Parts: sequence; structure tokens; C-alpha cells
Amino acid sequence: HQDFRELIDNLKRKEIEEIKKRSANKNIKKLFEFYNNETISIENLIKKIQINFAENNCLNVNEESLDKKSISKKAKAEVILQQNILNSLESKNNQLRVIFAVHKLNEGWDVLNLYDIVRISSKQAAGGNTKGRISQSTISEAQLIGRGARYFPFAIDETQEKFKRKFDKELNHELRILEELYFHSFNESKYISELKQALIEKGLIDDRTEEKELTLKESFKKFSIYKTGIIYLNERKKKDYSKTKSFNQLGFHDKDFSFPILSGISEKTDAMTDVEYDNPKIKKTIKTIKLSQIESHIIKNAIAKIDFFEFNRLKKTIPSLKTIAELYAQQEFLKDINIKFEGTQDDLNNLSNAQLFQAVYSLLSKIKGTIQKNIVEYEGTKEFKQKSISKIFYDKPLKLEIDSEKFKGDEAFLSDKEWYAFNENYGTSEEKACVRFIDRLINENLKERFEDIYLLRNELHFKIYNFDDGQGFAPDFVLFLKNKQGKEITYQIFIEPKGKHIEKNDEWKEKFLIEIKKRFNSHDLIKFIETIKYNIVGVPFYNQSNENKFKKELNDHLEQMSN
Repeated sequence: HQDFRELIDNLKRKEIEEIKKRSANKNIKKLFEFYNNETISIENLIKKIQINFAENNCLNVNEESLDKKSISKKAKAEVILQQNILNSLESKNNQLRVIFAVHKLNEGWDVLNLYDIVRISSKQAAGGNTKGRISQSTISEAQLIGRGARYFPFAIDETQEKFKRKFDKELNHELRILEELYFHSFNESKYISELKQALIEKGLIDDRTEEKELTLKESFKKFSIYKTGIIYLNERKKKDYSKTKSFNQLGFHDKDFSFPILSGISEKTDAMTDVEYDNPKIKKTIKTIKLSQIESHIIKNAIAKIDFFEFNRLKKTIPSLKTIAELYAQQEFLKDINIKFEGTQDDLNNLSNAQLFQAVYSLLSKIKGTIQKNIVEYEGTKEFKQKSISKIFYDKPLKLEIDSEKFKGDEAFLSDKEWYAFNENYGTSEEKACVRFIDRLINENLKERFEDIYLLRNELHFKIYNFDDGQGFAPDFVLFLKNKQGKEITYQIFIEPKGKHIEKNDEWKEKFLIEIKKRFNSHDLIKFIETIKYNIVGVPFYNQSNENKFKKELNDHLEQMSN
């Protein structure tokens, strides 16, 4: 603690320059690039560091222990104060930047804004005679790292889930640092090796993965499609219920609701009567009653029994609703719904309030179930907006499982294919087969009909969002085709290879791709820019076993749009 204070309070320019010169850490390099771009001088940086790491922003929690019998009242009060501070590190008002502690992190801290652990000792972790095994002390330090390794528990935008890691597959994302923990120690090779092994055993490091670089070919970067080309993508937005004024708009369309009345009459008089039993030989008839004909107190009681129809909750979905009474007073909701009671003539002539209540309750339960299925938080925009291809597609590091199908890539096959934008295809066997299929298709007829042909792999470079519920997915490929003759049209085709064993789970994606094509054909998707026209196409899943179907769908659409 004293050494740290001396370092910070007497920080010199040469020490910062030495860090800048010697550090190989990519984030340290980015940090200095940021300072340079923002014209923050080293002198200003030193001032910022000294302000942020001033004495009042540091805490030493090692002086006393409450377990000591001889602890003074003053020391006890200080320890309790420190414990309260340690339990409120995530508070917006927390100013602490550094905590000096011995074994404190082993005592149950669960801190989500802990980003650096600095191991002071320069000695190998002690553990006695381990006989080749990892010392218990090193295992404890691995557990310590595990306690600190957390996701950033906030959503950066509305498309993200708050309590979920967001950047595990985005190795170059600048906000990934918020989900990383840095463990600083002296570079003692045996200790580092042991610590790494302990982290592997604890499941904090996956030794089965290796980083591979997916890079755009230099030849592709010279083409005009990369320099000036565009891709059309839609966005996800909050579902707007501000204009909702009826159950019909929420998916409930029924105007007739059937409610059977069980007679309880058995076929034989000596049989045991079951209230759920209804004799099929009993002659039944139907009596229709409009909901508006039922006394309001019965309807109110039924509404009150179902939480879904609480006014404040319902108003979020139907903002125009002024009172609960409007539900049964207006035809947009319940007023004109017919309840068809099915029963014996005697039962229908003597309907009780309890039976009327049960019928209304059953109707409301059905309405609740239907609406809840249809209510979604988000939706995908119908309009697709243009984005620059050079901004969407970029070099990207990938973590891949060693010896997996994806790990192999396909460089030998792709190296001389100018139409394929990246150096590799780190995909499944189905995805690799799809690229070979497109290669055959190009040689069969596409290169005769189209001036430019480019296939780009989408390794989470972009997502498109389902129109109905805003659910997003990243199609594996996007194919661009530009006409040689006739109308000047560039086709943008989303392609998703999918193995038969997972097609069912992702059925909604295929429906969405087909919906894109349907909406585009009705000119409902995008506004054409003035000079170049784009046609956005979604096609069914590609599968090796249905290549002919895929080929026909694609060719039929291209023929249709060319005419």
C-alpha cells in the first residue's frame, strides 16, 4: 500500500513512456492510441491517474479482524465500515479504485465490477510437497480468478440481455474488455504454467480451442463492391402498441364462444353420478347470450379473478383503455361476443349466476391465452436500410475447437475463387458443401448471366430480425449477383445451410427468409435508391439432400425478377 502510494504520488513521464514502449498487451496499445487520438498528453494522463487513484479512492482492509478479542471499539467500527464499503462496491456512488487485501476475496465477495487482480508476491505459490500436482495455494488463486471473472451485467442496447455474456464470440469488440478480468503477476514460468493448468481444471480456460483469423482477401478489397457496395439490413425495435384499440389487433378474433353445461345425468339411475359425467344420449340444445346481456357484476368478478386483466397491466398493451368497464361496454373488446351455452333445455332455462360466471371466466381465460401468445416485446422493421459492405464485413478472429469440422477451414479450395470474399470457410460440413454447390452453380449458368458474383460469409458480422417478434439470427452467407444485361438489378440473397437434424428447431428462420422474399415481391420492403435497384431474396434452407429444390427456388426467383 505504501509502495503504491509512493508510485502514484511521484509518477513520472519516463515511467509511462516505459510502459508504452515495452507493453505487448493489445489493450494497452489501444489505450495509448486513444490518448493520442484524443490529444491527451502524458502529463495530463499522469494528472488523471493521480486524481483517480488518490488516497481517498484506495482502501486497505488488512489492519484488524473482528475475531480478535482485544480489538478496540474504534478499530471495530472501522472494520464494520470497511465491510459495508466492500458490500457496496457496485453502488453508483462508489469511488474506490484500489483495494489492498490479503485473502479477503476468498471470503465470499461477488463483485461484478472487478477487472484487475494484482498478485504482489514474486514467489512461487507455496504448497509443500505436491509430488507433481498443482499446489493448493495455486488452486486457491485459480478459484480467486474464477470469482472475479464475470460478465458485464448491463445491456448496452435494447437487443441485449442484461445478465448474459455478450462478447464471447466477438474477440475484437472494444467492449469485450468489460467482460474480461486481468490477473497481473510476476512472469515466473513455472507458476504461470501451474496457474493455467489449474484454470483449465476449474473450467475457466478451454484448452481445446485455438484462435484462427478470418480475413478478407486483399483481392476482394480492391473490388468496387467492397469499396462502395451496400448491403440492406433491417433493425429490431420495440413493438409499438400505442395504436392498439381492440382484442382483434392482439390476435383474438372469435365472436362466438361455446360453453358446455354438464348435465350430470347418468344413463342408469343406479349408477354412481359423476359431476363430470355427461350422458351422450341426453338431448342437448344451444342458447346464445351476448356478453352484454350478462349482469355487469358477474363480468367484473370474472375479470377480477384473472391477473392479466388488471387495469395497469392491460393498459401497457392497450394504452387507449381508460377504464376496465370499457372491456365489457365496447364492441372492440367483449360486448359483441356471443356465448353459446350447450345443455339440456331445462339447464338452459335455469342458468345460474355461477354458470354464467364460469362461462365468462372460461372466455376470458381463452382471450388471455391467445393474447399472451401474440404479445411480443420487439419486432423486426419492414424497411431494410443500406449499410456499407466495408463497414459490416471485416477481419475477425475466431475461437474454434481443435480438430472439429469448423477448425479445418477450406483455404486450398477457396484460394483461387475470386467470388469468395474471405480466406477461409470455418464452417460445418453443410456450410462447406453449400459453398461448393454455389461454385458449381456459378460455372453452370450464373457467370453467363451476371456481371458480378460475390459470396460473403457472415460470422456474426450482421443479424436480421424476424418481422413478427424481433428475434434475430445471422444467415451464414449473403450472395450478391449483379445483372449483365437488361434491368440494372443487384440481387442480395441470404443463404442458411442447415443439417436435417436441426432444421425443425430453426423452422422459424426458414419461414422468415421466405417471408422476406414475399414482402419484397409486394414492394413492401425497401425504398429503391435512385440509380441502382436492389432485390432482397430469402430462400429455403440449403441442405445437401435438397440441392435441387434449393436450386429451383433460386433460379425461379431470378427468372421472375429478370422479366
